[in-house]
Amino acid sequence: VGTSDKKKKQGYQIKSEKKKARMQEIEDSNQNISSCTKCKQAGHTSASSPLCPQHILRKTEVLKLHLGEHYQAYIRNVSFDNCILDQYKTKLKINVIETCSSVRYLIFKAKLFISYYLLENSTAVAPKCLYTQNFWYSVIQLINGKEEIN
Repeated sequence: VGTSDKKKKQGYQIKSEKKKARMQEIEDSNQNISSCTKCKQAGHTSASSPLCPQHILRKTEVLKLHLGEHYQAYIRNVSFDNCILDQYKTKLKINVIETCSSVRYLIFKAKLFISYYLLENSTAVAPKCLYTQNFWYSVIQLINGKEEIN
């Protein structure tokens, strides 16, 4: 801890040592890259990478492959009343409303459950898994009375 307000300039030797350390860190992190889930080769992590021999094309790539470079995409918006037959409309609406309310209820119970856990363990740091989709999926399974898969 210095008392001077002047910033001390670093010498050439210190700068070069820091640069070597940064380069070594980058090199080490590149060697620790996980392998692809599809082909199990290093250098990429998924089949969506163009480096993968089992590369999965993106939607735009598939369209260009089959339709050429200069294709024109059109989107047609159809209202609910026009695309569903009259005899099924009321039943479908009821099923959609019931499904949404049951999902909303499950999420409410999951939030309540996790809030209780966090309040009981307020002195501890919240685990990072709270911010993952798999965690919440598992909590919903527990609340729903199903066996945990993850």
